[in-house]
Formats: sequence, C-alpha cells, structure tokens
Amino acid sequence: MTTLLLDASFFEGVIALANDGRIIKEVRVPLGPLVEEDLAERLAEMMNGVDRLALGVGPGSFTGMRVAAALLLPIAYARSLPLMTFSSLEGMAPVGELVAADAKRGHLYYLDKTVSMIKAEDLPRDRVVYSPHPLKKIYQILQDHTIGLAPFRSEILLPKLKERAIIDPLQVKLAYLQSV
Repeated sequence: MTTLLLDASFFEGVIALANDGRIIKEVRVPLGPLVEEDLAERLAEMMNGVDRLALGVGPGSFTGMRVAAALLLPIAYARSLPLMTFSSLEGMAPVGELVAADAKRGHLYYLDKTVSMIKAEDLPRDRVVYSPHPLKKIYQILQDHTIGLAPFRSEILLPKLKERAIIDPLQVKLAYLQSV
C-alpha cells in the first residue's frame, strides 16, 4: 500500500511517499509566498500509484494547514482515495516523548498521549521537551526545561498511521493556532 503524507503546519511543507512501512521519497518545501505552487507541483510529481492519503491537521500555522488541505482534500475526493489525518506534532518525536509548540500568549500545544493546550509554566520539568521551533524562540518560553529540536520526520509518523481511521474528506477539521 502506497501512502502520500502531507503536512505544512510549521516552517516547511513536507510531502512523503511511503510504501510497505518505508519512506520512498520525501520533499521539503519552505513555507513562503509561493508555497501553494511549490507544494502543488511536488504533489503532482508524486501522485502516481498512491493508494491512500494522510494529512497533517495541526496545530500550527493556519495558512500552511489551509494550503495543505486545499491541495489534498480535492484529490482524495476526486480519486476516491482513503484519507487519514494526524496531529502534526505526532511526526516530531517518537511515541512517549513530549512535544510542544508555541500557541502564543504563554501557552503551548503539547503532545504526550493526546494533543492539549497548557500554560508554559505547567509543562512537566522532568522530561525533555521536543519542539519544531528554533531553539532561541522555544528557550524563551521554556527556560527551565531540557529542550530537543524536533523537525517533522515522516519516518517517525509512519508507524503511527497503521491503525488510523479513514475519514470522509468533507469532515476534516484543522487545529490552527488560536489566541487564548
């Protein structure tokens, strides 16, 4: 089974093609003014033989997620391809590790067993916190924590998709960064 993964929640769009549990090809596109054109072009190059799709639904940049959804959902619908969604934080650290992303105004989105929002000062101090943000930025928020950088990695996400439910493309909900 060939799966195409797309996530554009943070600093770059990631498109990965996986077959039988292995990443065959991965492309990263910096988020910027022409991101939708760049992602659309790369997506078109990788669509041959795809059996199912997986879309990152945040939390993260509303614009990035909206672009990714606008590109992938019509393909899922038009080609009748099964679609799965995943939290973008799931692709940033192995199972059991704590991942946090800035949710603004002193709050963080974090993934432990589920995605939640928490005040930065309430995050556990006894564990390493992985984050997609530049070290300088996340350190300003989590000065008393041990921090690990965690860019999105398709190979971390792939095993987590095995038991994921297939959903209707018209029912996708994005978890964009909201002010609290």
